[in-house]
Amino acid sequence: MVAAGELLASVALKAVCGKLVDATLKNIALQLNFNKDLGSIEDKLSLIQSYLKDAERRSSKQESVRYWLKKLKAAAYDLEDMLLDLESRISTDYGEEVQGGASAGQRLLVRFKMAPKVIKMRQRIQQIADDMNTFNFRKDNNTVDEEVIKKRQTISRPSEVPVGRVDEKERIISMMQPDGEHFIIPVHGFGGLGKTTLARMVFNDPRTEGLFDVRAWVYVSVQFDIAAIGQDIISQLGKPISGHTDTSLESISNHLSAIINEKRFLVVLDDLWEENPLELAKLRTLLEGGKTGSKILVTTRSQKVARLMNDNGDIKLGILPSNDCWELFQAQAFPHGTVDDGDKESIGREIVEKCKGVPLALASLGFLVQGRKTSQCDIWADDGDDGPLKDK
Repeated sequence: MVAAGELLASVALKAVCGKLVDATLKNIALQLNFNKDLGSIEDKLSLIQSYLKDAERRSSKQESVRYWLKKLKAAAYDLEDMLLDLESRISTDYGEEVQGGASAGQRLLVRFKMAPKVIKMRQRIQQIADDMNTFNFRKDNNTVDEEVIKKRQTISRPSEVPVGRVDEKERIISMMQPDGEHFIIPVHGFGGLGKTTLARMVFNDPRTEGLFDVRAWVYVSVQFDIAAIGQDIISQLGKPISGHTDTSLESISNHLSAIINEKRFLVVLDDLWEENPLELAKLRTLLEGGKTGSKILVTTRSQKVARLMNDNGDIKLGILPSNDCWELFQAQAFPHGTVDDGDKESIGREIVEKCKGVPLALASLGFLVQGRKTSQCDIWADDGDDGPLKDK
């Protein structure tokens, strides 16, 4: 079994890579002339991600691989701290200067303070990438988990009681009121943050049910097929026309338009990846024609997709607050609601802290230790080979 430290390396890397592609950070990097350095870091981490699956598999048997993963995890945490420091120096020292651009003097001062840290981090990541080459890991060409995504499906019904995200849910429901200005409400954030769970919370809330005449849930995924999306919605909102065999987009559009005409509808498009503006424009056109107050709720990993769907009404999903993190982990690790071992709670809270607020990691690690004694599971025991969750 892979120890917690190795599992958390994936979590830390996913979190910081999500930060590196954030549009606000890229704007700051461009202002401070750090775009090449951070771009190099992003490229190296993306490369490392493509080998991480094999590295984590081998870590259960090779101490040298475990140590390399520990260094990678520690660097990812330090990089995240550095990026937060970089953002805070702009936003705290210079107010809301990020969008309009800080003055030349302000940029020079921040660059002077941060340049050594950025350069040192770039060199550190480069060294970790160089060290990786000595292991001859097998590359996973599905760098965005495409095989997993192809097999994955989501449904509107919740599989368990959700934890947290109450504020986000309330905000979305308020945006869904008939007089709300937004037709499309995009929710974006990197994988594992709970976008689908949040969409389910909204979809199944009794208040949401009362706002709409009809509702549909469509799992979109990487393979974008607008005709298939239309057919899926038709199958949920109305009966197919008897003897109807025309599957052209024009026919599907007309059929769907007839179904949603004079009805207030809600359509959830879960896990949308398509970034082609022309294709997304077709999708919007396909879903027009309902009664005023109809809404489309989109979940996506891509900030670009979110902005293309609605450039002033998108919701960026952040990490889960610490109290909710422990509640989520506890619900998985101790399904009966009680912690039967003081050591377990202490180690569990350390695991929660290291998960950096990523719900998928919390739930996965909680499930792994469920019902196991400390002597039966190395996640309870340690973070590799140097004691409970301590970084080298």
